[in-house]
Amino acid sequence: MPPYSRSFLGKLSLILCLLLNSPLSGQVESNGIENSQKIYLEVIHDSIQSYRNGENNQRMSFWLGELRTVLKENTDFESREKYLIVYHTFQAVHTFNIVHYQEALAYTDSALTLLESYKLPPSRTAVLSQLANINTELGQMTEANEAYQNALASFKDWEGEVDSIRYYGILLNWTNCLSRLGQFEKVLDYLNRARNYYQKIDHHLYWAITENNMGEIYREIFNENTRAKNHYWKAKTLNEKTGNKFQLGQNFNNLGVVYQALAMSDSSVYFFEKAISTRQSMGDENNAASSMHGLATLYASEGRLKKALVLFLEIYEISKRQQIAKGLYYTSHSLGDVYLEMKQYDSAQVWLKRSLDYGKRFNASEAELPILESMVKLYEKKRQYEKALEVHKQFKQVSDSVLLARNKESLQSLKSNIEKEAAENDNKFLRELNQLKEAQISQQKKIISYITLAIILFSILSLLLIRSLRMQRQAKNALIDSKEKLEKQNELLLLSEQSLEQANKNKDRILSVLGHDLRSPLASLSALIGAFSAQAITREELFSFVKRLKVQTDDSLLALESVLSWAQAQKESGAGLKLELLPVKKYVEESFQIYAPGARAKDLTMEFEVANSKDDRLLADAAMFRSMLGNLLSNAIKFSKEQGAIKVSLSQEEGFYLLQVCDEGIGMSAHRLQELNETTGSLKSTIGTTGEQGRGIGLSLVKDFARMHGGNLKFKLRSEGGICAMLYLPSNNK
Repeated sequence: MPPYSRSFLGKLSLILCLLLNSPLSGQVESNGIENSQKIYLEVIHDSIQSYRNGENNQRMSFWLGELRTVLKENTDFESREKYLIVYHTFQAVHTFNIVHYQEALAYTDSALTLLESYKLPPSRTAVLSQLANINTELGQMTEANEAYQNALASFKDWEGEVDSIRYYGILLNWTNCLSRLGQFEKVLDYLNRARNYYQKIDHHLYWAITENNMGEIYREIFNENTRAKNHYWKAKTLNEKTGNKFQLGQNFNNLGVVYQALAMSDSSVYFFEKAISTRQSMGDENNAASSMHGLATLYASEGRLKKALVLFLEIYEISKRQQIAKGLYYTSHSLGDVYLEMKQYDSAQVWLKRSLDYGKRFNASEAELPILESMVKLYEKKRQYEKALEVHKQFKQVSDSVLLARNKESLQSLKSNIEKEAAENDNKFLRELNQLKEAQISQQKKIISYITLAIILFSILSLLLIRSLRMQRQAKNALIDSKEKLEKQNELLLLSEQSLEQANKNKDRILSVLGHDLRSPLASLSALIGAFSAQAITREELFSFVKRLKVQTDDSLLALESVLSWAQAQKESGAGLKLELLPVKKYVEESFQIYAPGARAKDLTMEFEVANSKDDRLLADAAMFRSMLGNLLSNAIKFSKEQGAIKVSLSQEEGFYLLQVCDEGIGMSAHRLQELNETTGSLKSTIGTTGEQGRGIGLSLVKDFARMHGGNLKFKLRSEGGICAMLYLPSNNK
């Protein structure tokens, strides 16, 4: 994957650092300018903060441009320099998000220079962490490591309690730098500490970031792809709960990468396409290009070169339009490799040379290595062996240079750690001296505590005397309160008696329903089984018996399920509903599968559609909705004629979701329709088209559940035959 979004560590870490407490938030005033301009500045400031997480870079760019214009036109108002800090800080965020790291570095340096005139420790901590993240992405690990140390050290300048979320956020950021320096034990330690903290406070946003970064470490450093996949899935689950599309796009992208590594091509394509669509829906063209690059690379590895070529050319145009140097470099290299595989050697040579030129623009010697390696293969294919040898020598020189630079960087990091340890040893004596002084101060505090304790004891005795007098007055008031409490207890006893009476009625009703609705189907079952054992039967009679036995068994199970659901609803009628947005299509398909045997017995077709909404979700209690849908579908099958159709549809009507279950059955009389629509108690059951017995409680259960949601159940006749059951549920149930 191209490093312009190679890892989520850098980009999300920067956003994490700045999302916690943006510089000057709540501290910027705009005295000295017109009131209308002051209001507009506040609008700009709020808009910039709303787009700072990278979900809409175009809007972010627009509002930063507006702020720049206001600052140019007004040069003498009181808070102009503070707004300049805001401008440079968020310009750094924006340019980082669109992968313009050098510009981001310049804006960050300007923000630090401006902050020297103001005592704003939290803002300084944020910008120092931002500086560290940028240096990490630029590959300047020594500078990044030093900046992270400075960011943590800046916490000592804070007034009051230190922000723990930001502290662990910086540890989380630091792991990207430490992993590139090979300090993997410290990386895992920091990641686990951050995850434990965010899990403890149930902070899904940063918990998800930590899980994603752990997945990156296990995939990129330890090559443990299955373990990495588990972390990505956990991050995706957490982000789905918060609805954070920006992070979800990266989770989908990383799952595409790890499934590719696990040789699960279909899953890899699915998640790359999910990442692309998610990022494009947010207007995040840069990161969408990153996911397209992953998909194109997958196509190329599987020999689907034409598909890969189309995608790489599209990515190249995006990188060119957005001026992403690394994107141009990696895409040009990929195009060169694809043309090489397609044996179009001239085109391959053009793109590889172009990639080499792009690589030199950001002074990345390491970036030249894969290009030179591809060019060696190209010249060998073209049988230009002298050029191939020449380029191979150049490859060896660059490789040695990169290795030397890495060793130098590691030595510099080791030197920095040794100097830090030496400084800590130098301060050890001072710490021990401070501990001695603290012990002396502690002794003085003990003496003061004893004196304070004596004063407190005297005060307590005085208070006890005063309290004794108050208790006499309170005793009289307590007698009055006791009388009032006794009256309230009597009222509660009366309510309890009424509740017990209602519970007894419910028990009797349950027993009545069980006696009526289960005895009949079970008696039929007994008769059928008796017929089996009592006489020899033909093959046709056997099939007939089995078919009837299946119908009777299903009817018994449905009767028992409805009775138990109704009883549970009666028991918990006072409990609150567990409302959530339910995907109706999923629940309908589950019900279709459950009732498929009954539908097949009558050769019925079942279909579902969403009528006037793009969203197939509705707000309801999951268990109750599943029961309501099952009863309505069972009822439709029961009264359908053979070779008919059942249609389930979802629509919205003036504050309500409308779920309709329509059949092409025998319909009903106007009197029966009026009875169904107006009766609030139990409903009389009728026999189905093939002799199915009624359960006597199914529609009553649906009506009870609908009323508990604040909705209703209605029925209407269809002109072409059959009936529609219409379930209304509120779309904004509070």
